[in-house]
Amino acid sequence: MSLRIAGPSMTRLEKVNRSTETMLQEVAALCAVNRISEDDAVRIFSTAFRNARSEYASTDSDEPQMFIAAQVLSEWHQNPSCLNADGSPKKLSISGNSFNDLCTSINSGCDPQHILELLHHAGAVKRYGDELEALRREIIIGDSHPAAAARAIRLAASFLSTLKHNLTRNVREAPRFERTVVMPSFSEKHLPSLLAYLSLHAQSFLEDIDAWMEPRSSRTDGTQVGVGIYFFRQ
Repeated sequence: MSLRIAGPSMTRLEKVNRSTETMLQEVAALCAVNRISEDDAVRIFSTAFRNARSEYASTDSDEPQMFIAAQVLSEWHQNPSCLNADGSPKKLSISGNSFNDLCTSINSGCDPQHILELLHHAGAVKRYGDELEALRREIIIGDSHPAAAARAIRLAASFLSTLKHNLTRNVREAPRFERTVVMPSFSEKHLPSLLAYLSLHAQSFLEDIDAWMEPRSSRTDGTQVGVGIYFFRQ
């Protein structure tokens, strides 16, 4: 009888470390392309790390609570059991555990009370006695929130992954959509109008995309995708 000893499989920590290393390499490339000095890059990362660590420290979950709260809000707007006949989100009971059940269906280890506090602080829900009403379908993370810096790094890595895909893909792979509008000499006096235009029309476009993607999500064979719009000034 022979004994076969399998080599050690990659642990979860090793996978996380490898993924983190790849992300940091992409962020480093972003800093280099934008001529960010090494000192400034270290300072940016240190701030992001401290903020992200304080967010993770509040939970034993694999994800920051803010991101779980965003998933709860999204599920509230698309799960048929949470919707009225007209497709609008139902009011959920606190004492009846309908809100708690929604939270734990997303992440069994989350604290529904903390999720509620985050949603309320973000202005995404309103409480009427024992009932909760969803006011909007997305959470906007303020710049001062601990998750903001971590989110910025994730978005930078996501954008770089699109550029990397388009630059290194083989001829059989479809390119990922990426377009930019640049005006070299845009009038300073019209900047407020441009920002107001983006806040209105870009936000509306993203909400349309979100509404289109939601009914096409899948928990069995789904993959994370995203569409982003951003303004830059050099």
